[in-house]
Formats: sequence, structure tokens, C-alpha cells
Amino acid sequence: MNGNNKAANKAHDKINNLLSALSDADKLSQLPKLCDHECEAVQLWAASYLLDVDEKLGLSTIERIIENESLIGLVAEVVLDQWKSNTLKLHSE
Repeated sequence: MNGNNKAANKAHDKINNLLSALSDADKLSQLPKLCDHECEAVQLWAASYLLDVDEKLGLSTIERIIENESLIGLVAEVVLDQWKSNTLKLHSE
């Protein structure tokens, strides 16, 4: 998806829809296994949504991603800052 905004937006929508469905079904507890996924972006999405369910695991995953100093690590820093300032918005309104 590098450089492909249309594909990235489509993937974002799919992830949001999936996570909303998990939340609606009270199944967010299924997210921890995704914190070890091979893709950092998947790890970050899972960890972000876990913050409300398992804050300790969510934060440790986000902090681990930040340590990798990757592009996703920069996004993880923003997520962490927003979480700490209580401004993190995960669902499109």
C-alpha cells in the first residue's frame, strides 16, 4: 500500500469496520494475539483498540513499536501522546 492512498483508505475502512464489529459483539478480548502479528501496522491497530480493554498490553505493545524507530513507530508515538492527553479518537464519527 506504499503511496497508494485509495488502497490505504480502503484498508483503514475495513479495519474500522472489523474493530467496530468486534466491539459490538463484545469480542475485543480477541485482539491480544494481534499484538504479535508480523506487521507493525496490525500490531498498532490492535494495541490502540486494546487500550480500553487491556491498557497494560496496549501500552507495552505501542511502546515496543515506538522503540523500532520506523514510520509506524512515529504513528505509535502520536497514538500514545493522544492516549495520555485523552484525545485519542479511534472511531470515525
